[in-house]
Amino acid sequence: MTSAYCRAARSMQRTITSASPPAARQNIHYTVTQPSRTFSASVVYPDISMEHSYEQRRLPVTQFTEDEEMMRDAARHWANEVLRPLVRDMDNEGKTRPDVIQGLFDHGFMGMVSSVVYFFNKIVHKLKEKWLPRLASEAVSSFALSEAGSGTDAFALKTTATASSDGSYYTLNGEKLWISNSREAGVFLVFANVNPSLKHTGITAFMVDANTEGLHVGKPEKKLGLRASSTCPVVLDNVKVDAADVLGEVGLGYKYCINILNEGRIGIASQQIGIAKGCMDIAMPYLNERSQFGTKLADFQGMEHQYAQIATEIHAAELMTYNTCRMKENDIPFVKEASMAKLYASQVAEKAASKSIEWLGGIGFTQDLLAEKFYRDCKVGSIYEGTSNIQLQTIAKRIKDEYR
Repeated sequence: MTSAYCRAARSMQRTITSASPPAARQNIHYTVTQPSRTFSASVVYPDISMEHSYEQRRLPVTQFTEDEEMMRDAARHWANEVLRPLVRDMDNEGKTRPDVIQGLFDHGFMGMVSSVVYFFNKIVHKLKEKWLPRLASEAVSSFALSEAGSGTDAFALKTTATASSDGSYYTLNGEKLWISNSREAGVFLVFANVNPSLKHTGITAFMVDANTEGLHVGKPEKKLGLRASSTCPVVLDNVKVDAADVLGEVGLGYKYCINILNEGRIGIASQQIGIAKGCMDIAMPYLNERSQFGTKLADFQGMEHQYAQIATEIHAAELMTYNTCRMKENDIPFVKEASMAKLYASQVAEKAASKSIEWLGGIGFTQDLLAEKFYRDCKVGSIYEGTSNIQLQTIAKRIKDEYR
């Protein structure tokens, strides 16, 4: 599930490049293509059957199964044909178009990437019949954790869940901030404390329908990047939730939250790699076609060293991320590796985005190409799903434990 998430995100991000420039810029000739990269991890090896395990063949971590190849190709085709032409308009409008969301459902991508869907498959059985069909077919889910006073210190949340006298329902009160996809969401996974005196051990996860009385989604934030994705406050004003809609066990919400965030870091690393590759997809054709002083820009040694370095760092981030995916799939502890992958991939994406704009020169600083969008989009990679400092802290803690 996680590896599918990673490759779906990567495929969609890396194929969104750019449209042709306006007529006024036609004197600058370049072609944005989907090149064949020697540094790409999308390597296909023939005649690899499922009977031959990775352990037997000792294949590279970047080797994909036939199903994974099909999944990647389907995501790439959909992104090129449907999503790519709409990217700039959605970014300018600050919203994702409904037909795009429906297309994600129609092609099965939403069932792959939803952390709530994955959570259901792992620990919850009694709620599957009620919620899983919606999450896999028509309802966008939203992860409602952060609050004004609980960002990095996530378990300092103040939202409460008060049990009724007969225990049949809970009443939720509080305000969540920075909630992704909240405007489009049909279902919220809300974290609230059933007993604040218990601190984090009182935190419980609730499935809440977006149309529940008392749940109000506020005005979207005006963000630097990821503008098509809504990020809004969510107010819970005496929201009644059946006890049957508690996800997992009462008081274990903090554990579920940690697990979801740990797994989500693999997805963020994939997103950042996709952005970095998208930048290369835009910049390299330009460098190969534009000449100055009678020489292609790509042929200047100073340029060669720069894009070779970026390509190497992208490949390294990709290997780290795919290795973490394989660890997760095989139930090998992966928390340290997920933090490393997210930390490094976010650094590489920022560097690649910045360098690509420099390589493109003036045209890179305009909206004629998507390089400036990728530059804006990548910054959040070092902030959400745990800041870079939190990743370093997580990595350091586990390294210390290994050497004790």
